[in-house]
Amino acid sequence: INDIVSGDLSREEAFSEEKRKEIMDAVLPFRGEDNAQEVEKAWRRLEKLYGTDEEEEFERNLEIVTGAVIFDVEKRHGSRSVSWQSLEELGLFEVETVDSIQGAENDVVILSLVRSNEKGNIGFLGTSDGLQRLNVAFSRAREKFTVIGDLSGTLTKANYTPRKRTPYALNRQENTFRAREIFKKTLDYSRELKVEYELERGERKSEELVGFLSETGLRSKDDKDIIIALDTKWFPDREGIEGLVSAIFGLSGKDNIIIVKGEGAGLAGEIEKVRGNTDLGNILILGGEETTSDSAFNDYRNKSCFVTVDPSELYNNMTSDEYTYIRIVEMLLLASTLAFGEGYSLKDLRREYPAIKIMELDSPRAFILIPDCETFPLDDMKKIYNAQAEVFIRL
Repeated sequence: INDIVSGDLSREEAFSEEKRKEIMDAVLPFRGEDNAQEVEKAWRRLEKLYGTDEEEEFERNLEIVTGAVIFDVEKRHGSRSVSWQSLEELGLFEVETVDSIQGAENDVVILSLVRSNEKGNIGFLGTSDGLQRLNVAFSRAREKFTVIGDLSGTLTKANYTPRKRTPYALNRQENTFRAREIFKKTLDYSRELKVEYELERGERKSEELVGFLSETGLRSKDDKDIIIALDTKWFPDREGIEGLVSAIFGLSGKDNIIIVKGEGAGLAGEIEKVRGNTDLGNILILGGEETTSDSAFNDYRNKSCFVTVDPSELYNNMTSDEYTYIRIVEMLLLASTLAFGEGYSLKDLRREYPAIKIMELDSPRAFILIPDCETFPLDDMKKIYNAQAEVFIRL
């Protein structure tokens, strides 16, 4: 990304919480509430994109295309352009309108659409000129195209009822319906792609987890068991999780692998039941902060591997009409790599797991994982969990 990191900042420093706060503070004096959320989502998307390749290999032009509708918003609020300008002045990316990039292409384009209301009013986008600008915006990206907007609400429920049936009014009504269909197909297609991607990735990571644990168990110290202790207290109450966790625990007893589960301090008791003379360095404890900081685990500190899960983003972004997908398999594979892997680097792991933030603590073998919130319709989420569970059952 062009000038995504200024000076000598590393990628970790550039996308630290301090850097994010600096960016948001730069926008703060000028922004409205809706614009702040929009800038925040664009920034989060940049974080994920930037973590997918080596810095020297990711020399791509990135534009955030704010759309022709920006002119209408500026007239009413007078702040939106200043918000994006403040962000752009940090040298992170270009901010342009659709008109200004006509004829140009970029590897990555983020299109932000600002309309959000209960009436389905999409304003200028419901005109012939608006449709032409959508056509331009949707055809500028070569590799990745992201839309930020009220897709499931305003844009897919776009409506226009003319007061008088003049040719212009009827034409606008027709164009509004055409725009609505474009957004519906965009949303449906993106959901299909997301489910297909997660199905394929989930199955692949499940197979990797089985292979990694088997290899680790077979080469464990003095032919001793490796113990993985999984705290289930932090799991949100979501359907499909229990079946997947049960399938994972089916691996216990295979190739010197012992997997135990429990909640809070009770997890320490479950470890003691199976520990025997297992080396403390062969133990991985994966749990919420309340569990991993409990005094019941004092005997394991600095010797066993502690991986704390911070589920705050999962909880903060939950909605009542969608189901939160937890990357249990990926977090377990990632934690196992941190505990038992050889020759890995945090840089490589961050690139491989862009949806999970990894923080290294000062204590030996202590880390924090912060999973991002992924939402799916219930049927799709069950399909993803079941596909992963079937891999464990089959293997």
